[in-house]
Order: sequence, then C-alpha cells, then structure tokens
Amino acid sequence: MNERLKEIALECTPPYSTFDHKKFADMIVQECIDTMNKASFNGVRTTFDSDLADHVKEVISKDLKALFNGV
Repeated sequence: MNERLKEIALECTPPYSTFDHKKFADMIVQECIDTMNKASFNGVRTTFDSDLADHVKEVISKDLKALFNGV
C-alpha cells in the first residue's frame, strides 16, 4: 500500500474508536486536489493557456468537492 494512504488511514483511526470512512474519503479527495494544484503544465505556452489550465484545475476541484461532499 502507498505510504501516504497508510498515513491517511492512520489519521482516520482514532484510539478507542472505529475507522472514520467519511474522513478517509474526504482526505483522499483533498489529497488528489492538492496534487493536481501542485502540478506544473510544461506544455503551457501563452497566458491564455495558463489561464485556461488554472480554470480547468478550479473546475475539477469544485466538481470533486461537490461529488464527494454532496454540495
């Protein structure tokens, strides 16, 4: 298993309690969004391309949050 997934799973298992599935799912989605936002777009050539790439990241982030948070 991926080390980061293990870390997230441990954060979702409080002592003397059961595994928090919702927190785990939320943390996985947030990890994906954070990773996407850190990504560099080496193929971006112009400011228009850069703005478009930023817009795409925003839309995907919003849609992922809505999908998993029921917003």
